[in-house]
Amino acid sequence: MSILLINKFDVSQSLRRLRVVISILIYLLIIDRCFAQNTQWTLEKSIAFAKEKNIQIMQAGYDIEIARSNLNTAKSANYPTFNGNINCLYYLGRTVNPYTNIITNNNYDLNNYSLNCNFDLFKGFQRKHNVIMNNLTLQSIQMDVEKIKNDISLNIATVFLELLFYDELIKNDSVQIDEINNQIDRAKEMIKVGVKTDTFLYDLYTQKAQDDLNIVLHRSTYRSNLIDLMQLMELKNPDGFEIGKPNNLDILIQLKPDNFDNYLNSAIASLPQIKSAQYKYQSAINNVKFITGYRYPVFSFETSLNSGYSNVNRLFETNGNSKEISFNNQIKNNLNLNYGFNITIPIFSRFQIRNSINIAKCNSAKEELNVELVQKKVYKEIQKAYYDVISANEKLISSKVLLDASELSFRNIKEKFNIGIISVYDYSTMKTKLTMAVSDYLQAKYEYIFKLEILNFYSGKPITFESL
Repeated sequence: MSILLINKFDVSQSLRRLRVVISILIYLLIIDRCFAQNTQWTLEKSIAFAKEKNIQIMQAGYDIEIARSNLNTAKSANYPTFNGNINCLYYLGRTVNPYTNIITNNNYDLNNYSLNCNFDLFKGFQRKHNVIMNNLTLQSIQMDVEKIKNDISLNIATVFLELLFYDELIKNDSVQIDEINNQIDRAKEMIKVGVKTDTFLYDLYTQKAQDDLNIVLHRSTYRSNLIDLMQLMELKNPDGFEIGKPNNLDILIQLKPDNFDNYLNSAIASLPQIKSAQYKYQSAINNVKFITGYRYPVFSFETSLNSGYSNVNRLFETNGNSKEISFNNQIKNNLNLNYGFNITIPIFSRFQIRNSINIAKCNSAKEELNVELVQKKVYKEIQKAYYDVISANEKLISSKVLLDASELSFRNIKEKFNIGIISVYDYSTMKTKLTMAVSDYLQAKYEYIFKLEILNFYSGKPITFESL
């Protein structure tokens, strides 16, 4: 009897533990599911992630570090150089004693020690212009990196809006499929009571097949764009990837573009490609000044502290005997200091300096023209973007009028179709027109948002729906 009670107790304990384990697993699954649902990729989050993971940006980051190191090197040229030298010589066989100048067959060693300092006092202002030139180069590379980031942001925004467009298109396809399914169910009831023939139902099946094909094609395009977005973001695993849909799109399409000159002035003041061209031009100007510095004399200062030791250096006494001088005494006795100034005057360099200056001036003129070229390119891009926005807005308004008219016509056709006044062909024709009108409106809607986003992008604003 006691054994039976113990077994029952063990079983109940095991069941309670099993319930706890199951509860914990269910809780973890719910947490994981909720987390997955809350990790939607918004446009802003996608752009930020891509900027962090993009390999091209990472490579450009090393270019910045190299330019920063070059700048530090140019700044360090203003400091003097210090060098320590140790010269150890070992003489074997027949040699001349350096202290007695007597030929000897004894082996000996000779050590020399020195500390040297050199400092260029004047070098034709080359160090100054070299620092300025490297600083401008660094800023130019930083602007090039910003240009890469902007291009990536623009590419992601393009694909992201395509995804939003097809997402709404798929939702509309689902509505159309529900509509045709309802009509098929109704047609089956009408056939049962003898009001309609099988041909009526087959025509509806044909329409349903077309609607099914549309949603399959749209889903395929959606998945393709989703893969494009993930590749731009350097994401490898597509599992659980879902875009976050903004809630203010209907508000965004009501916005109107600003004055053209405002966009242009903002672009010239903020776009990195313009700043990069300007920095490169300023760097080329300083390069001319840097090379011109070779025509000036170089005035420098140098000093050296020297000493030495040898095992044959001996101290001779009055009785003719000698003893070895210690290392410390030799270093102290042989210690000497020298310093002086050097001046190097360029006289003739086979016209190399003149030709180098001429090449530098040509490069400076090219960079000046490049600034103008970049500004003109930006002007053309903004001008095109501005009028694209105006055209997209007109298209949006017209497509909305067409959509409203198509919806009204379809409701009228649907009522007539339900009471049997018109054929399936007329119903399907109007339904197809409505589908096309919805597609045209959605396309015009996202095209306008995208064009307006590009225009704001050229004026220096970040790629984000909130910036509109």
